[in-house]
Amino acid sequence: MTKRAGEAAQNMPMIDDATTEAWVAEAIENPLPLASWVDLTIQLRALAQSSNPDETLLTAGALLRVVSVLEEQAIFIRHPEAIVALKRLSGALFDLRHGTVHPMFKPPTQGRPPSGSAKSVTQGTAARAMSELMKGGMPQRDAAQAVAGALRGHKGLGTVTAAKVTNWRARIEEGEGPGGVVNAALYAYRRPLPADMGATALERGKALLAELRNPATSLV
Repeated sequence: MTKRAGEAAQNMPMIDDATTEAWVAEAIENPLPLASWVDLTIQLRALAQSSNPDETLLTAGALLRVVSVLEEQAIFIRHPEAIVALKRLSGALFDLRHGTVHPMFKPPTQGRPPSGSAKSVTQGTAARAMSELMKGGMPQRDAAQAVAGALRGHKGLGTVTAAKVTNWRARIEEGEGPGGVVNAALYAYRRPLPADMGATALERGKALLAELRNPATSLV
């Protein structure tokens, strides 16, 4: 569990076992219909292929489609309060595009703000790609250069050099602590990779390079 997820869990209400079991049974009795799943999949993939540069609009549109599908499901027709938070977030995103910043989007004013999780995930993925390439036999400098090349043009990272990627990897391997990295980067670095990313370290490294290079999966 990431630090953010852990903090969120601490603020969640405690649900007794009997209630949890009842909710589980109700959820099992009300699975998402295949037609709804197909429709949602198609719409989200279509949005991902959009050339619209307005990321706020695309994100709001994706969330709206998720909410629309949930609203049609019997379990949420009976329990509409369960998706109120998602509907509020959807509305806040559309307001944001029109210049109104909802309080939920305003960062804390005390202390130094943490690094953006999206940027941290990208750094962790980049470091993991470098490690996999090195495990696959690629020299360290070549591996770092390959990763830096894959990140060329990613906004939010500035100019990415082989030295910068090497530094990311070194800091992430040190773990958390003073001067360390946020948990999102550690998660991205240590997460189990899907089997279809390759059977060897070199194959996995190249698959991660493709993931970093693909604009559709850009994290920052």
